[in-house]
Amino acid sequence: MEYAVLIERKKEGWHAFIPALADLGAEGGSRDEAVRNVQRAAEAYLSSVEVTTIKVNLPQEPSRRPGSPRALLRALEAFAGDEEALQEHFEEIARERSVQKRNSRTWNDVVRAGYRHHGFCFPTASYSAATPAAFT
Repeated sequence: MEYAVLIERKKEGWHAFIPALADLGAEGGSRDEAVRNVQRAAEAYLSSVEVTTIKVNLPQEPSRRPGSPRALLRALEAFAGDEEALQEHFEEIARERSVQKRNSRTWNDVVRAGYRHHGFCFPTASYSAATPAAFT
């Protein structure tokens, strides 16, 4: 098995550790010595424990998870017959978002648009992140 080893230089030497093995670590006077020491420690640790794998079952069936396509379709069934009202509601939300997007221009956007309008290159410096009330 291969494991990632993180190596740190310390005042007194080197510290090597393996995060995947419960942060198993070892010290050494040199980088190589620390790596050798952590390898020995990992081998000793792994020889004293049993390594196995497990399967974890999800608490709910995937089809019943909130947000699944099937759950969404079941929720929409409650609105059967109200399709026209829903369409109007979604169109209203889309219009509101469009207006919000148009009004979210910053002062930099306004300044840059003015420079472009007059044929100048816009500056790279930032002015103010706030949008003056006159431009909203």
